[in-house]
Amino acid sequence: MAYLSRLRLTNFRNLVHLDIGLTPGVTVYYGPNAQGKTTLLEAVYLLCIARSFRAENEREVVNFEAAKAGQQALVDGTIEKDGKRLRVI
Repeated sequence: MAYLSRLRLTNFRNLVHLDIGLTPGVTVYYGPNAQGKTTLLEAVYLLCIARSFRAENEREVVNFEAAKAGQQALVDGTIEKDGKRLRVI
């Protein structure tokens, strides 16, 4: 079965930089409100569907400070299946 083995985010919503490794199976993350839990789901959705479920325009996902500086957001994932890796940007 294919699974997301790595997720890297740069200037994506409230997350300036995130690089996490994931393992097969169920991943649970929790925390206080407004800390980025839904943002993580949005990033995974964006990798799969190529659009956000929260933003009408892709510019809306760029971190506010980064957008003011003219920077872009980056969503980068690695999908693994049977020992093979596929990088999705």
